[in-house]
Amino acid sequence: HFSTNPTVLTSARTPAERAKPKPKPKPPPKPEFPLIGLRKRKNENYDIESKSQKMKDISRDDVITKLNDFIQQLSHTTCPCNRDARKMTTCTCMKFLEDKPFVVESVSNAILDYYDLPALQRKHYAVERLRYAEIGKQEDHNAMSGPQRIFTLPLSYSYFEQHDLPGTTEEDDDGEDSSESNVNKQELIGQAFKHRICSHAFHTIHYISQARLQTLNKYSSGDLSVGHHGNAGKKWAGGKKYSEAYDSLRDTLNMLTEEYRQYEKNDDIILPLQISKRKVYERWQNERGWKVTRRWTKTDLLDIGENWEVLPGFYKTEEEAIANGGDVRNAAKLAVSW
Repeated sequence: HFSTNPTVLTSARTPAERAKPKPKPKPPPKPEFPLIGLRKRKNENYDIESKSQKMKDISRDDVITKLNDFIQQLSHTTCPCNRDARKMTTCTCMKFLEDKPFVVESVSNAILDYYDLPALQRKHYAVERLRYAEIGKQEDHNAMSGPQRIFTLPLSYSYFEQHDLPGTTEEDDDGEDSSESNVNKQELIGQAFKHRICSHAFHTIHYISQARLQTLNKYSSGDLSVGHHGNAGKKWAGGKKYSEAYDSLRDTLNMLTEEYRQYEKNDDIILPLQISKRKVYERWQNERGWKVTRRWTKTDLLDIGENWEVLPGFYKTEEEAIANGGDVRNAAKLAVSW
């Protein structure tokens, strides 16, 4: 059968446009780790303060909810690349957690328990995981097949012990059909314990940066040398040596001690909440009639006012001190020469 009104198919694209390769679709945005800036309070609640969010005094359940959403997002995509935040790998190891909220909740509790540890214990935890992962590496692994899955899922044992699988009790049975309802609790826990994830997923859910990973790899390989900051030992422009700073601090403390002795025992001494050593020195000079004139950013030149008085026991010149029976020593000469 032939149509009497054949249509001519035309293309609005030019030959040059047709030869140009189509742009690759952009990968889905990388989920943002929700615990950046996490700090635990004394009342066992948490504060989260970062560029994207500021939350005060939130409960553990609220933090777990944030982690659940984060891990659920990871389970719907491929693993983000740890070396380049703009790229995604081809690994789908986190898809195991898809439609498994019971296991996701256990992973979230394990991650929060990890962040509750002191910094040194967190480093020990990560180093031990890296050591065990190195044992499971395959030397003949084909990189084209994707990253190796050599890390175990972080799981909270206490959560598994204290909670039942949703849908297994009358109170939790809501009639929903999920993959978890088809297996019992023990079988699901066994699957979670046997599942392995890649290094990209492990670093993402623990928020281990590439720079931090390099330090941890040194520790896991047996290099226990302590790294030093690049500016350690360097002297900044106009800075003081340790001995000079120590002498300056000692003189300031001696000055404050002498002023404290002049107060009556029943008088209250009000100290400023925040004041720098420079401000203390300027105030000390102003009380004695000296005027601080800043002519350069690195040094201060002092000018003596016309009418100024000294404290009892101090004299303006060495001659006055000797005339009043004072014992002028080197320290006193140095103070007078100011």
